Amino acid sequence: MFKKAFHTKPQSQVRSSDRRKLRSELIAAYPNASESLVADLLPTDTGRDVTQAKLVAHSGAQWTLYSVDGQPVLFRDLDGRLVPTVYSLWKIPGMLPLVHTHGPVLQKLFDGADLMLPGVVVPPQGFGHFQYGDVAAIAVRGNPLPMAVGTMAVSAADIGKNSELRGKAVHVLHTFGDKLWEHGDRSEPPEMEEMDEILESALLTALKVRLPNDPKTLPMTSSELYSAYILPSRPRGTLLDIKYSSFKKLGKFLKAMEKRGLIKLKERGGETLLVSVNRQHPHIVEFDAPKKLAGDEKLQKEGLAGLVGAPAETGGNAVGTQGSGAAKLTGPVSVIELYKPLQKELPLFQHVEHSKNSFYTLADLRNLINDYATLHSLVDRSNPRMIKIDPHLADSLLKREEYTTIDYLPRDVLVQRLVDRMQAFHELKAPGLTEGEIRKGVPKPIVIHLEKRGGNKCITRIVGMEAFGIGADQLAACLKIRCASSTSVTPIPGKTTTVFHEVMVQGTKSKDVCAVLEKEFGIPFTGSGTSRFVEVTQKAAKKGGK
Repeated sequence: MFKKAFHTKPQSQVRSSDRRKLRSELIAAYPNASESLVADLLPTDTGRDVTQAKLVAHSGAQWTLYSVDGQPVLFRDLDGRLVPTVYSLWKIPGMLPLVHTHGPVLQKLFDGADLMLPGVVVPPQGFGHFQYGDVAAIAVRGNPLPMAVGTMAVSAADIGKNSELRGKAVHVLHTFGDKLWEHGDRSEPPEMEEMDEILESALLTALKVRLPNDPKTLPMTSSELYSAYILPSRPRGTLLDIKYSSFKKLGKFLKAMEKRGLIKLKERGGETLLVSVNRQHPHIVEFDAPKKLAGDEKLQKEGLAGLVGAPAETGGNAVGTQGSGAAKLTGPVSVIELYKPLQKELPLFQHVEHSKNSFYTLADLRNLINDYATLHSLVDRSNPRMIKIDPHLADSLLKREEYTTIDYLPRDVLVQRLVDRMQAFHELKAPGLTEGEIRKGVPKPIVIHLEKRGGNKCITRIVGMEAFGIGADQLAACLKIRCASSTSVTPIPGKTTTVFHEVMVQGTKSKDVCAVLEKEFGIPFTGSGTSRFVEVTQKAAKKGGK
């Protein structure tokens, strides 16, 4: 269905009431999806961007596409059924009945074919009770993560009567790697078991090596434990994202570790606090921490290489944390754009012996294209800017209709095409962070809202500072002195395990906020007073001027 390109009409916001109706409809259609997981998939809080848009397929058929923060999560087919995308099925793998197939067959589905009955792996317990037309997911045998979704072309009863297993099994609507998948962030399916191993290893390393053995550092919020200690303690070269573990949420993971006797937790004011560590627990005592950790390189640059392999010592407080013993980065905020290859580009990387799991800068990708062209003698002698397109470049960087029409492309065009087809990440370095953190997508800015409330009263609200390692309390304290005005800090409502805050200061103080962000927290600004990391918005008054 989405093998060919489609276009969408202007999107509109989905109201909170309609989101709740959408949730109820989804749970009614797919009872295996728990209410809590569906609530995470379709959030109702105002801080999340939930939109709907008309999707016009290549055939001219019009469907409805639902997206959350730009990620396609559901679409409504011509029969009015809600169908989850592979992105949603990776978050709720058991939502749909699962049909397993063989690995080689899956590639044919990616190429646009339907799943035929001879390609279906018949489970020992039979196929269950699905009916013709039911929505089903398709996965490779031995892997629970769906890679395609479609509608059943046959019922379970009919399969039982069809001893020769001929004909279609599933009409495929959407697959990993198709145009609908490309409409999202182009992420690959997570490997839960591997992510669980990385997560547990990082926690044990943090408890044994990095967390100061000093009662003064506790209690500590779970968000600080995760960002300042667990994330830097993952093995170097790995990516840790708790959403792709079997735990899904930090709170659930920490409570599981509490049941094992590793730590003790306490709930206070809606936050989970770490109150003690059982350093004599056999799992901690016998654990051998990885020799190379994600945070080591950053620490070594600051002369702190001795932290790894020895008990951590208590350090001074840094901006953005309270009582943290972890060393903080210094200098202005910087962002390095990074890219990671997807499945289609892997052969190109393998031919020049580049890892599929590494992150690459734009300069790295430019060098990769140059190395590949030189290795395979693809540089045009008459014009060295032009590169001859061989089968591997064609499969990775050309559209199918371009195979017979394009023989050469400029180097910079090849590099840009490679960038456009890769998954985007960025590494954020900020004074309040213990290391440069690698995150998906592009960085979200700190937002300064200017708002007028009745008469001539104005307030300034700031959100998003935590992403740069800036603590809300520290920012409020600096603004109170700078602006000589009252400030307040309030938590932003939400169901995430990490609590975010809003800082409010009386008066129109955008210039003062920018000055504090620059001088106290290292946020860079241009000579004209603007920053790529800060966005200023103003809510117009209902009557009168500004």
